[in-house]
Amino acid sequence: PQGSNPFPVELVSKRMSFQEFDVTLFCDVVHALRSPPLCAAANDSTGLHVHIGLYPNFFSVEEVAAILKAYLRFEPVINKLLLPVTRQQNRFCRDLRETLARANGFGDTASDEVLFGHIDSVMRSIRNLTAEDRAALVDGCTGYLTKDALTTALLGEGTLWRNKVALRLKNHRAPDLPRADAALQGDEGVLLAQPAPDSFRTVPPGMVLKEVRRGSSDSLLWRMPTCADLQALWGQDGNSLGLDAPEPPTPWTAVEELEDDEQIQCTFSLPDDVKPESLDLFLLRDGLVLDRHGSRYCKLNLMRIALPNEKATLEFRQFPGGNFDQTLIIWGWVKFLGLFVTHACACAAGRDGPGATLPSEGNERMLRHFLHMQSDTLLLAWFRDVQNRLESPGKALATMRTNWQGLWARWLGLVDQQQADESMLVGSGNGDDLQAWRSLFQATSALRAILPPEDPMWKPLAEHRNTCELFMQRLYSRLARRLTDYVDLLRAAEEVSRLTSVPTIIQLLLEGG
Repeated sequence: PQGSNPFPVELVSKRMSFQEFDVTLFCDVVHALRSPPLCAAANDSTGLHVHIGLYPNFFSVEEVAAILKAYLRFEPVINKLLLPVTRQQNRFCRDLRETLARANGFGDTASDEVLFGHIDSVMRSIRNLTAEDRAALVDGCTGYLTKDALTTALLGEGTLWRNKVALRLKNHRAPDLPRADAALQGDEGVLLAQPAPDSFRTVPPGMVLKEVRRGSSDSLLWRMPTCADLQALWGQDGNSLGLDAPEPPTPWTAVEELEDDEQIQCTFSLPDDVKPESLDLFLLRDGLVLDRHGSRYCKLNLMRIALPNEKATLEFRQFPGGNFDQTLIIWGWVKFLGLFVTHACACAAGRDGPGATLPSEGNERMLRHFLHMQSDTLLLAWFRDVQNRLESPGKALATMRTNWQGLWARWLGLVDQQQADESMLVGSGNGDDLQAWRSLFQATSALRAILPPEDPMWKPLAEHRNTCELFMQRLYSRLARRLTDYVDLLRAAEEVSRLTSVPTIIQLLLEGG
């Protein structure tokens, strides 16, 4: 809460199971957090992130696909029944449906049928991989394609130097290299024979470009820089040249002078954190969403499923941080997710019995049936209690409007005071202006996801646009000076620690040096 904890933190628990010891430990930890001297609390921006895995193993790719389908089917009803407005539409808590639809060019949203069909398509491509295909992906793929095909595939949102779309590498350089999916026709319009299928190798989305060579001469044009390369470029501490430090070479600059249709030899490999046993999960993840900016903020985050099995998890990020005085509310959500994943995996296994098949509708009655709530009265009580605690959307939105107007008035008053006294700096005194700006920024971000741009509430922002921009410019100027001072302090501390003894360093730290 404001005024009692200037250092907000994210708490991470140890790996827990659904056994008696860990359930007891969870309740004891929450009790200790809310007791003096800690007195921990959560505000409206706090989320409860639940990671679910199968340590020391992980779910199969078929099970993850089934979990995705089950969550897509029930996401709207879970949003409506269990989540407050601030967690339904939140840039750090996005719908899986919206994320998948946008990532695959379906628009802002898509139906279950469209998204299920896309998941099935990716799964078919994984199942159809031969042993040779898998070995090539694990060991690295080398082949030929045009400069235009490469640069186009590297463009777009996502991790640097990874292809954003699937590529077809030709195994051998040839003068008749066709573009992907292009029909070859002769002078008379007669369709020519396509190259043999085995003359190409498909590179799935998300592979890392390691090396580029010129096709005609096999001369090296570019390779991914190593740590040693970057240290040679920037110095051991990475800051020896300051703002004048040169940029490392990129694939684009390396092939800039080549013709668009010139053939180049490229080598792609799996990302360093993807092990061979996680290949299928990597292909599913990057075949659906890639590692785009914002994908990790999805309510069902897939970014960790391709990690080594002992670290791989599915992350559910949507539930509010909650009140630490309501331990069972928090634990009920964890149990709800555990059952949800369990029954979704049963769908993948094709087991018999109620809840072992995915319902055709995603309403509340089907959700209760899917989770067997009729045989778990405690979970049913939790489910109903959470619904009863939620504010109606209209009341919650009215409260958010009122709070925003209060934050705006407070910040504007502090800024007007600064402008009246030019000797005052941004963040001077106790930093009330910065705290007010931070609170206003957070409240504005939450409401932007709910209210349209033409809503009358945004009128003050438009009228005082210059005031906001001037405040930010002054803030950046002061921050730049503070960062420069901090860098000088770090360099001095590093020099002292390198040239003096451990007892001297400890004494300096104890004395606040």
